[in-house]
Amino acid sequence: QGSFILPSEAGIRIGSDSTIRYVALQVRYSNPSLATNLYDSSGVVIKMTSTLRTYDAGVLAVGAALNSISLTPTTKEVEIAGQCSSDKTSMLADSLNIFSIAHDTRKYGTVAWLEQWTYSSLTQQVTFNNIIGQSYAQAAYDPVVASSTSDAVIAPGDLLINHCIYNTASTNTTVTGGPGAFEEHCWSWLWYYPKTDAVKCVSSQTTYLPNDGHFRPDRNSSIIM
Repeated sequence: QGSFILPSEAGIRIGSDSTIRYVALQVRYSNPSLATNLYDSSGVVIKMTSTLRTYDAGVLAVGAALNSISLTPTTKEVEIAGQCSSDKTSMLADSLNIFSIAHDTRKYGTVAWLEQWTYSSLTQQVTFNNIIGQSYAQAAYDPVVASSTSDAVIAPGDLLINHCIYNTASTNTTVTGGPGAFEEHCWSWLWYYPKTDAVKCVSSQTTYLPNDGHFRPDRNSSIIM
């Protein structure tokens, strides 16, 4: 996926005045055919500086709680969503500046996107605002690996809804959520600043019916922001 470069105004604080004491690299492999000719030559280079940037960066997971995910088998299109409610974002002291997003589904995921709904004090309702973080439609159709830049701003009171579509036609058993390689996720990881104590904002899954008229990314469009 190339380099992950933080914006010039934000960085990840480490060291004696940070809560971060250790850094661990977690790598997941999926080799169901037990092929023996596969090799991994990847790695990570971390660059540090003693010149601190203006803001500390943080990461926030938004989506469906793993223990709530249950997908109907033998179905070409199953759509669910999880949300970070307006009540929860109302607890933010400041707006969050989003500079990168990565979708997280597993084996059966085919499409994913994150909707931002903005709260209006005038109407006391949330209305659809935009799709966070995808500057090209194809990324939404590769949710296992998709990662892109973003310039979205999440304000206190905003509603975030993370949508995921799965193809379970190849399995005869119900697919559930969990940490395993063949269990499913429906999360988006948001990189943002300034950092807060929040690390996860999820809900139980909501199930959508195909072609019910709600938004979905246009695969033929170059821009879906």
